[in-house]
Amino acid sequence: MFSPETWKNRVVPGEVIYHDALSIVPYLARYTLARREELCGLDVDDVLDESGIPYIFVRPNEHRTLKNPQSTRRIPLIGEVVRLGFLRYRAEIKSLVLTFWAMVETTSRKSVIPVPPN
Repeated sequence: MFSPETWKNRVVPGEVIYHDALSIVPYLARYTLARREELCGLDVDDVLDESGIPYIFVRPNEHRTLKNPQSTRRIPLIGEVVRLGFLRYRAEIKSLVLTFWAMVETTSRKSVIPVPPN
């Protein structure tokens, strides 16, 4: 994952804009105040829309648990998160189970986020 080719041009100014977990999760964390583990464990089906307002539904799933029962919540996606392309990214990876399949927890008791099928 951290091979030089993967990271070589990521921070160099240019025409390529990366819309992947490494670029989106930090913005989601900042603007939603959700925990890293909650975001990285989101199922694609946890990104929903109600009355034209997109939101993420933080709830327990087969990939991770929540810190406590009160952590289950709906968080609206507004402003920068939408402008930066999170909803486009989600539409592109809709066939996968996890929204951020490339993110692997390094501090948890076990890694629960699988690599997507080829």
